[in-house]
Amino acid sequence: RKVYWAIVVGVPKLKRGKISLALAKGGGAGREKMVPAGEEGRRAVTVYAVMEAAGRRAAWLALMPETGRTHQLRVHCAALGTPILGDGKYGGQAAFLAAEGLSRKLHLHAREIVIPHPRGGVLRVTAPLPEHMRRTWAFFGFDPDRTDDPFAEFEECRSRFLQGKGLPVDRPVTVRQAISDLETAGKHLVDSDDSPKFKQIEYNRPLTRYQRLLRGPVGGSGPNSLR
Repeated sequence: RKVYWAIVVGVPKLKRGKISLALAKGGGAGREKMVPAGEEGRRAVTVYAVMEAAGRRAAWLALMPETGRTHQLRVHCAALGTPILGDGKYGGQAAFLAAEGLSRKLHLHAREIVIPHPRGGVLRVTAPLPEHMRRTWAFFGFDPDRTDDPFAEFEECRSRFLQGKGLPVDRPVTVRQAISDLETAGKHLVDSDDSPKFKQIEYNRPLTRYQRLLRGPVGGSGPNSLR
């Protein structure tokens, strides 16, 4: 599992979600870049969470890629309408903030990697922020020492679904709906302002339908859905 941190310009409309946007190489010689594509593109999926926001001006995102395409996180953030700070390649001038003291360097950082340990358990490696990003965290008043995992509940519930164990009985049905949706072809997810639990919108399919989909090909949303 890899987790990245980024500062983006603007704030995603949804505080948590999953982006499924196929990518392909585009541009001419010497100006190659990844672009959103249809069926000819390669599958690219990113789960994200807003950690903190500075009004509507900027946000700190945690990003967990489920695939490893070139520039995937940069393209996906731009597709949300919130390009990564300093990413002129994919965000143009919208990727910069006119504020004294903010670096124009790319604000994307490989924060953590978790891999199985050969003797059991897992090996977790965490990297500190580079200096230019540390200054930006201080500028916005974000706390770089936070250790909470925004993807813990998602991964726990996904693991239980894939193992056929269902969800713990104390989980509210909204979480059951949200996780099944993240695993299949559903709509956007948000977490409510007054609860740490997931809240799901536009959900109207029975849970058994999603359980069947988990064991077979996923369909219904196409390769270019934002959810």
